[in-house]
Order: sequence, then structure tokens, then C-alpha cells
Amino acid sequence: MAFDNKEIAIRVRNLLTERSPAAVNITQTHIIALIPTALELWSRASFADPDKKNILTQTVTVALAGGAADLTNYINGTTSKILADDVKKATIYTTIGGVRVPFTWVGSQAQLNTPRLLGASNPAIFFEDKDNFLRTRNTDGSLTSLGSATISFGVPVYPTSASGIPVQLQQDFILALANLAAKELATAGGANAG
Repeated sequence: MAFDNKEIAIRVRNLLTERSPAAVNITQTHIIALIPTALELWSRASFADPDKKNILTQTVTVALAGGAADLTNYINGTTSKILADDVKKATIYTTIGGVRVPFTWVGSQAQLNTPRLLGASNPAIFFEDKDNFLRTRNTDGSLTSLGSATISFGVPVYPTSASGIPVQLQQDFILALANLAAKELATAGGANAG
């Protein structure tokens, strides 16, 4: 069976009813309604664990436009859900002349705009926080000559749905969701919250 909201609700409800007879009052609908909250809480806790964070790390590939990449849809969770701070810590790569090369991070737009020595071995990159843009400077000193090249980097990705949870962490998420549902049951005095 696929790891979807219904499967999660069944597993969580079974787990809760094994723990306490009072848990029979919680419905699958209520458990499904808790999934978005549980995903957020569980992801944050998972990112604090180096092993889980490593499992949640994925390669993100984005095409530049005029030497810049708009990460808004990645930061706000439309395309994927990543954190700007993780992007700033990542090694970002592109391909120049058939060779995969890492960018050199610079600390400001002014540093990026400052002409670099010709023949620099690596292109430069800067993350513009206010617009969620990665701005680049090619090894030839141009801010736009990378054009529509592709860049890639590995960062932890927040699962935005149950299907985005890696297989290795599915049981961990089930336990986290069951604990959240159990807290709700205790708060509600065991009444059906569905």
C-alpha cells in the first residue's frame, strides 16, 4: 500500500488504540488533519538529527536566467521546501566547458559586482535574501554570461506531503504523528476530535 494520508491514518490509529482503549475515539479524518502540523514539527526535529537530516537531503537543480536563479518557489514551498540558510551553507555547482565546477561564495552584491581577475578558476555566487535570488559571476567577470546554465546543490528538503517522506523515515513520522494525536486526545479528555 502506498504511503499516503489514508495509510498513515490507519497506522496511527492502530498504534494509538494499542496504547490506550480511549484512543478508539479518534477518527482517521482527525489524524489526516494533523498531518501538515506533524510534518512541520517532525521535519524541524529531524533536521536537528544529523542522520535524519542527511536522509532528507536532496539535490536541487535550477536553471539560471541571465546568470541568476530565483529560489522563491523553493523557499516558500511551491516547488519544494528548503531553507535559505541551508542554501547559503551548500556547495553550489555548475558546468563550464563540460566540467562541473563549484561556485565561490561572496558575502555581498558589491563583492559580486567587483571585477574579478580574469582567469579565476571558479565562478562566484551571492544569495540575495530580500528576493531569494542566487546571483552569479562567471570566470570571465560577467554577471550574465552563465546565461541559462544549470546549477545544482544538496540541501535538506522539508517533505510537503506524506509521499515525500523517505522510506527510511516513514515509521519515525508515524510515531511522531501518533504522539501528537495522543497529546490532543489527552488535552481533549479523550473526546472525539474528528
